[in-house]
Amino acid sequence: MIKAKPIVKNKFWILRDGNRKVGEVNAIQGGFSLTVNNKEARFKTLTTLKNRAGIEFDDSIKVVTTKKKLTDVHGYATSGTVFNAVWDVRLKLPLYTKKEKSKSYFAAGWYKIKLKNRWKTVFCPKLIILERNEYLGPFKHDPTENQFNQFFK
Repeated sequence: MIKAKPIVKNKFWILRDGNRKVGEVNAIQGGFSLTVNNKEARFKTLTTLKNRAGIEFDDSIKVVTTKKKLTDVHGYATSGTVFNAVWDVRLKLPLYTKKEKSKSYFAAGWYKIKLKNRWKTVFCPKLIILERNEYLGPFKHDPTENQFNQFFK
């Protein structure tokens, strides 16, 4: 039986078959997206997804309520307040939006990005920049201040 473990309440679940990760479910505009083996299916409601895919949802999620604003995502620094923080399992990136209803994602932390054949250090770039260019990261600290400099001249 495939079980869905909630990562972000009502927004993101990881699908597991025993101890093996087999996919994920994301809340998207207009419904839900089921991704298994790099194939995606969309459903209007969570109930439809449960019935058609035969997935058992585990609703036990620990909810931590705090009044302080988030300024990091999974230990990586960000610029500004964090909304919709997620960990992209495929890209292995800490992602977030800067506004609650935004569709533009940023990657938390420091990155070395190859732009026009030169390596540049960038703090919290947009996800689309990372998807279109070669990069290293994320780093928790500015990589120009450590031993990585010798590789990026």
